[in-house]
Amino acid sequence: MQGERRKQPRVAKRVEGKWRGASGAMRCTVGDISMAGCYVHGMSSPAHDEATIVTIEFAPGNAISLPARVVYTDRGMGFAVRFDNLPEVVREHLANLLEEFKEETATP
Repeated sequence: MQGERRKQPRVAKRVEGKWRGASGAMRCTVGDISMAGCYVHGMSSPAHDEATIVTIEFAPGNAISLPARVVYTDRGMGFAVRFDNLPEVVREHLANLLEEFKEETATP
């Protein structure tokens, strides 16, 4: 059995989104989000190691587009990405949104 590969804590919340890359584009659901990457749930996926942009729609009018690279594919289920070279302003925005998600999930 393979051990845990993630180095960043993740938030297990699913949100709407979309991805686009050289092999296409599609609406999806994004989950298991961290500062390092996320899992994209969808019927189709880009190729392993493909550069892609994952857009996470946290709320109406509140979306963030993240450059990423596909690190794992699960045919017919989705794929995992590692975020690539996020600008500081994008990192800060993502960190704030993840903190909001953590607070939402901690509230009874």
